[in-house]
Amino acid sequence: VVEHVFDGSRMRCQVIDSAIPEYQYASFTLLLAGVTCPRLGNPKAVPPIPSEPLCEDARQFSQLRLLQRELPISLIGTDKSGGSAVGTVHHPRGNIAIELLKVGLARMTDWSVRLMEPAAVPGLRVAENTAKRS
Repeated sequence: VVEHVFDGSRMRCQVIDSAIPEYQYASFTLLLAGVTCPRLGNPKAVPPIPSEPLCEDARQFSQLRLLQRELPISLIGTDKSGGSAVGTVHHPRGNIAIELLKVGLARMTDWSVRLMEPAAVPGLRVAENTAKRS
């Protein structure tokens, strides 16, 4: 279950699968494989960190499609600090990362593309190039 969307490509998920009882009800931060979205700023930081352009649009796009939904997730690795999982959310209507790229709310990231299966990468590249041309 996607519990919270931090920005378009980072979210807090909870495991509810009873097939893995040692992790049932555990939560983790998921980074969408292959993409990154504009980050929300932190006005309380010293000095304040401004939000990147289109960050609210990307967040809202992901929230509308994923928030509080029970969706299968494929994990493919972790970020370099090991604090967040990297993976793909399997939405019934397709890969959310590709949809974010199609509408121009995300960009590809090389470090997480390297974790993906080679067959999954061309779809991301086509979506990003389509958004750049329009």
